Amino acid sequence: MDTTSKDEAIVGYFALATAIFAPCVVIAAWIFGNAIWLPLAISALFASAAFIATRMSAEVAKPLVAVGVIGQCIALTAAMAGTPWQIDAHMTFFAALAVLVVLNDVRTILVGTAAIALHHLGLSVAVPSLVYPSADLLENLERTAFHAVVVVVEAAALSFAIQRQQTLRAEIAEGVDAVTEASKAAEAARDAAQKAQRDAEEQRNLALEAQTRAENAVSDLEDEKRQTIALHEAGKARDAQELEAAEVRRQEQEQIVLVLVDGLTRLSQGNLTSRILKPLPPEFEGLRHDFNLATEALDTAISDVAANAAQVLEEASGISGSANALSQRTEQQAATLEETAAAMERLTDLVQTTADNASQAATSSNDAKKNAEESGLVVAQASEAMRAISESAGEVSKIIGVIDDIAFQTNLLALNAGVEAARAGDAGRGFAVVASEVRALAQRSSQAAKEINALISKSQRQVADGVRHVGDTVSVLESVITSVSDISERVGDIAASAHEQATGLGDINAAVTRLDNVTQHNAAMFEETAAASSKLTEAADRMRSLTEHFTYGDKNAANNRAA
Repeated sequence: MDTTSKDEAIVGYFALATAIFAPCVVIAAWIFGNAIWLPLAISALFASAAFIATRMSAEVAKPLVAVGVIGQCIALTAAMAGTPWQIDAHMTFFAALAVLVVLNDVRTILVGTAAIALHHLGLSVAVPSLVYPSADLLENLERTAFHAVVVVVEAAALSFAIQRQQTLRAEIAEGVDAVTEASKAAEAARDAAQKAQRDAEEQRNLALEAQTRAENAVSDLEDEKRQTIALHEAGKARDAQELEAAEVRRQEQEQIVLVLVDGLTRLSQGNLTSRILKPLPPEFEGLRHDFNLATEALDTAISDVAANAAQVLEEASGISGSANALSQRTEQQAATLEETAAAMERLTDLVQTTADNASQAATSSNDAKKNAEESGLVVAQASEAMRAISESAGEVSKIIGVIDDIAFQTNLLALNAGVEAARAGDAGRGFAVVASEVRALAQRSSQAAKEINALISKSQRQVADGVRHVGDTVSVLESVITSVSDISERVGDIAASAHEQATGLGDINAAVTRLDNVTQHNAAMFEETAAASSKLTEAADRMRSLTEHFTYGDKNAANNRAA
């Protein structure tokens, strides 16, 4: 399956996933008691966009299907509107963005990031209930800014991972192409060597046949020589001219045989430059021509084999060096990615610890809020008690006023009684004493009532001050409760955001780990490529060694190329 077919298949899988996710959105809205028509409409709209992407080219389909995937997260967040789970639904944005790395396209990651940013920023101002459970615009913008930082960090990490993966794939493709070309060159060189070997075998067979014919000719000459000697000795039917002509033919044939034997000897020793340059008698000129053609063809074949062997050796050495260097760089990259994965894991643990501490701080804030509310109730009760004391003091003051009036009336009655006793003379003297004592008692009662009234007035003023201070305390406690409530809510939001960030970092860590595994696999493949190149170099060197014991026309040039 080629790259285009794979991309089309992956886009189709994503489109199918958006369709499968739509019922999940409806179920979530039903569980949380929200209307299902709005989340369903959002999910169906973005799923339709994903299916439209399956009919387009890969350059347009990937970003469009990314928008469809992010749209399902938007629909799920809307389905959980007004519930505490709406904050947790934001984690699906980070997970979806991490899943989009499967499309192996940086533009797709950037489009998905832009879709998340537009959703958060636009709906935070226009319809905040579809994004966050809180209606505070400033708080929602702060959350959006925090989420934007996390999304941008994740998008940068995913884009870097995709670029590194694309670079590694390109390097692997180049290495594979180089090895393929080298293999083709080696196959061509092997075919040429095999053809040259077959030609050499044929020429060797021809040379052996020529040597056999020469040996037979020598044997015939020896027989003719013996016959000539026998005829010469016998002197039968031969004259001197015939004997001289036979001797000349014998010498010519012997010379031809020696020339052929010398050429075949040099040829058997590997000297492919051997030629018969001296013209032979016309009846043997064809044999000289065939011998020269055979040695020239053999010389050309071995020269081509040696040249191809030198070229294959040079290219295989270059490929082997490049493969080794690429393998080392890939191993270094794998080590760097492994360190990055370890650092991401430590960062994830740190963020998770921060999230746990934030959760504990949120719990402590809630406890403080409860204690402040209880203190407010106690102070309110104290304020009510002091108001009751103030009212009771007012009633006592009224009673003291009545007592003062009674003392005043008693004093008047005692004064009248003293006046009447004085009029009675001696008969009223005893009554006058009693009246005087009653008057003194009334005066003391009046004085005591005035002192008590003064104390009660002072107590009322102090109680009023206490009531005012208690009221101020209640107002301060109410402000403290409001502040603690706001702090508790913000700490809860920080804890939720920290958990989301920990989840996003976990996704990034998983992506970096997968990239580390791919890089290590690539390093293993490059090691195998280097081993194959080394074997190819050894085979080319052996092929060149087989041609070393031959002497041919372009041997110096071939040696220079090999060097």
